[in-house]
Amino acid sequence: TSSITGFVNGETAALVTGTVTFGGAATSAIHAGAWTITPVTSDLSATNYTFTPQNGTLTIDQAPTITTVAFEAGPYVYRGTPFTATAEVTGAGTVTGTPTLTYGGDCTNVTTTGGCTVTATYAGDADHTGSSATASITIVKRQLTITATDASKVYDGAPFTAFTYAMTGFANGETEAALRTAGTLTGAVTYSGTATSATNVGTTTITPVTSGLTATNYSFATQDGALSITKRQLTVNAVALTKTYGQADPELAWSYTGFAAGESASNVTITGSASCSRTPGETVTGSPYAITCLPGTLASANYSFAAGTTANLTVGAKALTITADARSKTYGATLTLGTSAFTTDGLVNGDTVTDVTLASDGAAATATVGSYDVTPSTAIGSGLTNYAISYVTGTLTVGAKALTITADARSKTYGARSEEHTSELQSHLNLVCRLLLE
Repeated sequence: TSSITGFVNGETAALVTGTVTFGGAATSAIHAGAWTITPVTSDLSATNYTFTPQNGTLTIDQAPTITTVAFEAGPYVYRGTPFTATAEVTGAGTVTGTPTLTYGGDCTNVTTTGGCTVTATYAGDADHTGSSATASITIVKRQLTITATDASKVYDGAPFTAFTYAMTGFANGETEAALRTAGTLTGAVTYSGTATSATNVGTTTITPVTSGLTATNYSFATQDGALSITKRQLTVNAVALTKTYGQADPELAWSYTGFAAGESASNVTITGSASCSRTPGETVTGSPYAITCLPGTLASANYSFAAGTTANLTVGAKALTITADARSKTYGATLTLGTSAFTTDGLVNGDTVTDVTLASDGAAATATVGSYDVTPSTAIGSGLTNYAISYVTGTLTVGAKALTITADARSKTYGARSEEHTSELQSHLNLVCRLLLE
């Protein structure tokens, strides 16, 4: 636009014909600054007036800008790397340049004060003014999960103490060991739950307790584990037994090995019975016979059962006494002892003694009057290998043979002495006495 000044006599621009046009830099200016406006009066005319142009100034002010800044999308949970922001500037026309970001506080770790801030500053350009904006976030702790490790053991009567855990959920490749070394994780995991006092067979709960743990950038959650106590195996061992041939078997018995410390069959409740058997046979020569015991119906709260060692049933020889019969004969006779003049004591199971060798020094015809042993030996019969044979001697009595002494017929004259008769009689008497003494 333009204005015309300098009229006189109350005249006005109404006297002027034509149009003012403009030249100068202002006619093409688009950027901020002061630009010259040159009026062109060549088309103007007015009676009594001439025209002198007077330049004006076109001032283009810098356009305002708006800077905005925002952190990356949350959640803002500790991750081991810094959280970052982005900014943009808007304004009329084309805005050149970018804002400068300045971070404050700690944008990586959890802090108790200050948090994380960012200021975006745009310095402006030739056509735009500068501007700035600020944003902030609060980084919260990342949750680690403490999981109790499942454990198992064979029953031993004592509480389990070797609890362990796994710690998971770390950010950016961090580990428990590294954090402990750095001092940003301290304290210890303890345990509660029924597993801490459990001693008997069964499954109980292991609960990790994290109240003693602290960490700069982490909080803690827990996951229970399980302790499984399995039955301890007892071996069922056959007990060695003996019996004498011909007797009934003793009751088969068993023992146990494998009890936990301080426990035994006397203080552990075991129900049922083992199933024991032996190899068939009753003879001494076939002995020993193997005894085997299986678990049968045995049961116990904290123990299982398995077949253990075998043992033997030993059949011992039965005492058998063979006694020679008492015998007698007369001096001068020969006695045939035979093989059947004996008695037995101890035979069982239908076993027999059919023949026994009998011997005596008194059996000969020359054996003099007296008592002689009849010695039995070498019994023959059935089943005799099952006996310990004792031989008992009998007595053979040799009696005196009857001797008749007859005086010879003699004669003499009256009044004469018969000395020969007396002498012969004495001789016979001496012989008889000698025989009797022998």
